[in-house]
Amino acid sequence: MTDSTIQILHVDDDPHFTDLTADRIETAGDHFIVETATNASEGMEIIDSQSIDCVISDYDMPGQNGIEFLRTVRDTHPELPFILFTGEGSESIASEAISAGVTEYKRKESGGDQFELLANRIEIAVEQYRTEQELADLNKRFELALSETDTGIWELDLDTGTIYWDETSERLFGYDPNDSPSAYVGVGTRLTDDESGGDTIPADQPVESDVRYRPGYEDRIHPEDINRVSEQLEQAIKTGEQYKIDFRVQPPDDSERWIQAQGVVEYDDSDTPTRVVGIQSDITDRKQRERELQELKERFELAVNGANLGVWDWNPQTDDVEFNDNWATMLGYDPEAISSDLTEWEQRIHPDDRESVEAALNAHLAGETDYYDTEHRMRTADDDWKWIRDVGRVFERDDQGHPVRAVGIHIDISDRKAVETELTQAREQLREIIDLVPDLIFVKNYDGEYLLANETTATMYGMTPTEVEGSHEQDVIPSGEESDTFRADDQAVIESGDPKTISEEELTTADGETKILRTTKIPYEVPGTGEDAVLGYGRDITELKEYETELERQRDNLNLLNGVVRHDIRNDLQLVRGHLRMLEDSVEDGQNHVQKALECVRSSINITDTAREVTETLLETDYERVPTDLRQVLSREVESIQSADDSAVVTIEETIPEIDVLADDMLGSVFRNLLTNAIYHNDKQTPKVRVTVSSDDTVATVKVADNGPGIPENQKDDIFHKDECGLESQGTGLGLYLVQTLVDRYGGEISFESNDPEGSIFIVKLPTAEK
Repeated sequence: MTDSTIQILHVDDDPHFTDLTADRIETAGDHFIVETATNASEGMEIIDSQSIDCVISDYDMPGQNGIEFLRTVRDTHPELPFILFTGEGSESIASEAISAGVTEYKRKESGGDQFELLANRIEIAVEQYRTEQELADLNKRFELALSETDTGIWELDLDTGTIYWDETSERLFGYDPNDSPSAYVGVGTRLTDDESGGDTIPADQPVESDVRYRPGYEDRIHPEDINRVSEQLEQAIKTGEQYKIDFRVQPPDDSERWIQAQGVVEYDDSDTPTRVVGIQSDITDRKQRERELQELKERFELAVNGANLGVWDWNPQTDDVEFNDNWATMLGYDPEAISSDLTEWEQRIHPDDRESVEAALNAHLAGETDYYDTEHRMRTADDDWKWIRDVGRVFERDDQGHPVRAVGIHIDISDRKAVETELTQAREQLREIIDLVPDLIFVKNYDGEYLLANETTATMYGMTPTEVEGSHEQDVIPSGEESDTFRADDQAVIESGDPKTISEEELTTADGETKILRTTKIPYEVPGTGEDAVLGYGRDITELKEYETELERQRDNLNLLNGVVRHDIRNDLQLVRGHLRMLEDSVEDGQNHVQKALECVRSSINITDTAREVTETLLETDYERVPTDLRQVLSREVESIQSADDSAVVTIEETIPEIDVLADDMLGSVFRNLLTNAIYHNDKQTPKVRVTVSSDDTVATVKVADNGPGIPENQKDDIFHKDECGLESQGTGLGLYLVQTLVDRYGGEISFESNDPEGSIFIVKLPTAEK
């Protein structure tokens, strides 16, 4: 038996008729083979034991009638073509047969043509049956949905133009059958082909071949679908094709409802269509799913195109692949130039990436991974390379578990890869810089694990950065006590979120050497993971502390020496001055020499005072600017200089304003040295010094003007320089260096200018204190 053979079972209680039918059908085609039975029971035995393609059954038979037999067949063979071929036809039988699932309803007619027509109907039915079987896998979901819905029955009488439908159909239309008669009748309107000018044919007149029919229940069909329903029905009536259409109805609640109607056209002996019988079912859910599927498909296509995703659909059994346009254009190719073969992909993979790609793909095909996911390079149309992320999954396997369908996408990640390359280079450069830093740089998490350690940190512990990173501090730091201390500081910073500076802390190196560090620790969030950590920066100040200790020792020695020398020299000078004063009254001829000696002694005493002040200023490390009364300090120094030398004239122009400047208790030394310098470096018999004070909101200005010789040109550039100051110096003395030092400390300025016609003016500007 070949695939084209049609095995037919004919059941009829008239053996003569079954033999006649078998002979005529087999004569109609060599591919027809007819088995016969005289009752339903015998027929079922044949169906259960042989492969039957179509059943022809009479209606009126002993035991089970044709419809009862049909129902029995449908219990085990719901799709098997079943033609009710009966001489006792009626609308009720037809309706019942259709309701029971008959494939074709045909009345027995006189004449031999009916067998040719029957053979034709059988061939159509079997062909459809086989086609449906072949497409069963594709239609399973649809068939399941259809089987779970109610099915209504309808019948159209073409002679009267009347359509009938049952209660189920009424419910499908959205109406309550209890509100209507048990039979639902609608009268159709038959129109001539010329709707605009033709006359309407009464409904009780026969339908002629030149007219078309519009269903009587048109008020229940959506207005936009009426013409389409009418045209489809007319086409079925004219051609004998099966009538099948989807259309919308208008339920009372105005909801959207879709119906699928199917029907077959029946003919009389003269092949004139007499009626159409059929079924109809609610397909609203299916239509909704189709709409959602279409929307989903549109959104998917929009997303794919918007994201420029390449899509591939691969059959691993045949290596046939469907590529979308983006797959090709992403690589610079014309989609038309890409064939549907896997080699289009394979030949473009970078040689260095092929092994890892194949390994990932084979692992997924073997079911070892949930997804196939790789990043690799592919050759472009301009012979360059582009980075692609290739993600896919097997969606279908055969009974042996072999993959038969896989679907995936290509994503262009070239830009990301370029950024990653730049970041990698930046990290490597940053790492090189960090390792070159002579200070300790490290990152630790809350548990004390080193996440980062530069070369200096690792060297302290006799390790490499790679060895330190990933290790816990108790395994790195030689001293357990130090480790606990460091951990406590780290955790305090992480918990508080505040930075912390440890000015001095000891660290024992791997060599047992003790280092002193000044460490700053700040809260840090690890990129990528968001883990809380601490970033530390430790500077080795061991040598600095040793230097400070040595400097402190030298400072103490200098203070001691300064005190001893000043004390001894000052005492000796005071003694010399006392003796000179005693000689002053008793020596007449040497009076001039005595006066000069007294001046030298007085100058030496001033130098020792200045030296003391300079020493104290230079050695002082902790000082603070505070509001200082300028009038009080300046007035005291003017009075003091006048008392010490009655030969000089010191005047204050106008009243000194009440001003507080930012200074300290050494401010008097500034004015004392300026006044002393103006008097003792004056070549006039009567030195004259004039002091003026002015101020604005931020600065107080003090000017000390004298009538001396002025400052020589060769000393102007170095007048405040300490190297030009000393007992043997040709400069203006150690005092001006002290003045410069103190004024700088206060944040002020000092300068000088000529005092026309003679002398100099020293100008001191000091910041005022806020009131």
